[in-house]
Amino acid sequence: MGSWYVYMLLCDQKMFYVGMANSILNRFLEHINKKSFFTKKIF
Repeated sequence: MGSWYVYMLLCDQKMFYVGMANSILNRFLEHINKKSFFTKKIF
């Protein structure tokens, strides 16, 4: 079992985006290229 990362980003309007990934670079590239399979808002 490999390593996983949990990240929390502060977005506009004081909202947080929380996610997890086993590769931070790949996850970032998925967001840039709009290839994310799912995204949830957490309030």
